[in-house]
Amino acid sequence: MAPLISGQTHYVYGKRLAFKRSACDALMQGGATGSSARPTALKTLATKVLLSASLLNLRTLKRLTRALTFARLAFIFFYLRTSHRFVKGEAQRHAPRDSTHCSQRLAALTRAMPRYALKVEYDGLPFQGWQRQAAGQPTVQGAIEAALSKLEIGPHTIAAAGRTDAGVHAWGQVAHCDMEKDWADDRLMAALNAHLRPLPVSISAVQSVDADFHARFSAIERRYVFRLIARRAPITHDKGQVWQVHHKLDGAAMSQGAKHLLGTHDFTTFRAAMCQAASPVKTLDEITLSELPYAEGVEYRFFLRGRSFLHNQVRSIVGTLERVGAGARHPDDVAQALAAKDRKECGPVCPPQGLYLAGVGYKIPLFDPKP
Repeated sequence: MAPLISGQTHYVYGKRLAFKRSACDALMQGGATGSSARPTALKTLATKVLLSASLLNLRTLKRLTRALTFARLAFIFFYLRTSHRFVKGEAQRHAPRDSTHCSQRLAALTRAMPRYALKVEYDGLPFQGWQRQAAGQPTVQGAIEAALSKLEIGPHTIAAAGRTDAGVHAWGQVAHCDMEKDWADDRLMAALNAHLRPLPVSISAVQSVDADFHARFSAIERRYVFRLIARRAPITHDKGQVWQVHHKLDGAAMSQGAKHLLGTHDFTTFRAAMCQAASPVKTLDEITLSELPYAEGVEYRFFLRGRSFLHNQVRSIVGTLERVGAGARHPDDVAQALAAKDRKECGPVCPPQGLYLAGVGYKIPLFDPKP
């Protein structure tokens, strides 16, 4: 240890120590007079030095202890808080749940998109049929899907009970669509019609249905109407909506020939060459003919009902019966043509503009009028 000199400043544990001149002088005098005074002065000086150092060290340690204690408490608090959140989260994640909660959770995850049945009527003249085709070809399906994409962004695909040809109309076509959110029936109908304007397509009714409902595969019957006008003057108001002939027709003969077609038969004779049906065997449940007055003429309205029909079957039947009404064929020739199972025995296929998909039947009631 360096000798302590009076008037100098020394530091112990970072603290300045100032010694009185008397202590230094006593030390110096002890060294000059003899050895008896020197130990006492040295003991006194050492005691003061140690005491001062101890006091300073104690204060520093107290401050450091307080600082460390605060830091330790803060760390412990943070650790406990974080651990509590972690343990609580793990407990909630791994906690056993009752069957009701699990069922509700599973139902929410697997909930099917809301499905809606649409009753559609349209004028088929400006469209290339129902089914969506290449870009630029106007179709009824394409028009409705475009309207749906404006309500809910994204691609939409709808299915219909019958894929009508170009020029064929509908009073009661049925289609279904899936939506992302729940819609009120009336609100969805109004929104679709707003986006379909000014096209000659109208959604006349909407009804929410179960997820397993399918407009095509759930149908149990389809109903078609064909309008045939016999008059010499050209059609004006119903132009494009009926098939017109300029000669008179025998309604009774056509009704007699139609009776041969009732029931289950092989309708190959009345089937289009491009028909994709797996079998030509179909059941015609009803076929009737009504005569209605028409300005300066007569309207013959054919009504046909069955579970399903072949491609061009209705138009082939009406074309053959028109030849019977015109006198070109006998009513019994219809039975012979049916039995021949030969397309050549069929009469001319009538144009599409007189044909209407009038309605579709299902096991569940659809579009019942509200009281």
